[in-house]
Amino acid sequence: MTLAPLADILVVDDTPANLYVLSEMLKAEGYRVRPVPGGRLALQAAEKEPPDLILLDIMMPEMDGFEVLARLRDTPRLSAIPVIFISALDDLAHKVRGLKTGAADYVSKPFEREEVLARIDTHLRIRRLQTQLLERNQALEESHRELRKLERLRDDLTHMIVHDMRSPLLGIRGGLELLRLQEGAHLGHASLELLTLAERSVMKLVEMASSILDVSRMEENAMPVSRTQSDLSEIAREAFSEVQAQSRERHFSAELPEPGPSVAGDRDLLLRVFLNLLQNAVKHTRRDSGSIEVCVTSTAGVVRAEVRDNGHGIPAALKDGIFDKFAQVTNGGARARYSTGLGLTFCKMAIEAHGGKIGVYDRAGGGSIFWFELPASEQG
Repeated sequence: MTLAPLADILVVDDTPANLYVLSEMLKAEGYRVRPVPGGRLALQAAEKEPPDLILLDIMMPEMDGFEVLARLRDTPRLSAIPVIFISALDDLAHKVRGLKTGAADYVSKPFEREEVLARIDTHLRIRRLQTQLLERNQALEESHRELRKLERLRDDLTHMIVHDMRSPLLGIRGGLELLRLQEGAHLGHASLELLTLAERSVMKLVEMASSILDVSRMEENAMPVSRTQSDLSEIAREAFSEVQAQSRERHFSAELPEPGPSVAGDRDLLLRVFLNLLQNAVKHTRRDSGSIEVCVTSTAGVVRAEVRDNGHGIPAALKDGIFDKFAQVTNGGARARYSTGLGLTFCKMAIEAHGGKIGVYDRAGGGSIFWFELPASEQG
């Protein structure tokens, strides 16, 4: 039983008897058959109404089967039509030439009815599957374009909102700083603690807004990377001192050689990478027993930085997504979140913008080690 009973088959042969036998055989199987006695007529018929499959003789006057096939393959709307050569030329050289020219199959004359029908059925199946796959791919591409459009609209809206938020946030921060300067001496301990909490909260919002805007600019390749010769140990030391001053209840240690290895990079971006990784470590360690280490080493033209903590660690299944945009990765047992939303995304994009790599793995004894590597400066 034929898969496609109404498939349209173009039969091309300059011998009337062959054309009749093939046509009647295919009609009996339920195919729509269009018999054509020559190559030029075959091309005209295919151009007017592309068939589902073509049975093509090779030895024909004026235009042989090889030339017909070559012209079909050069015509975009006809190039995918399966063509089966059916010819008295049964030597290997002609078969190879036919297949190299783009034929789907080759049947020698005199042919067996069952063989021809089986090959036609097979190639119509393949053609139908290819068409379905193409249609699905086109639908997927269209869905992808729509999703990208929606994602772009979301990002634009987020960018607009965050951009407009920065001014009032900076105004609040300025007001709190002024309040501390003018009234700090008159405030009690509890009021000062509330003021400090408000200042930190506003600073966190400002940092989050900055990260969203920076990630957006990096995605659009609109954020300049100003490369200078920089001592990575010196950058790490500055970030280390700032975070250590803010989190004195945790134990900090550092291995930062002096002078440190040199990299050609944007000092401000690299400083923010260290700050993000250190603040992330602070967030995921206990106040009373938290331990955070930072080290910088250099070997074989690569500078490596590590930030180690003794927190809960990150489940293996969650490591791949931790640097994703807006990822919120949670340890089911400890209920600890391992992403600030965009902080680690910013780190990844900043390091990759420098031609480096970044990652995370488990620390022996518990905790995590976030690392990144940059090419060492040729001058370093």
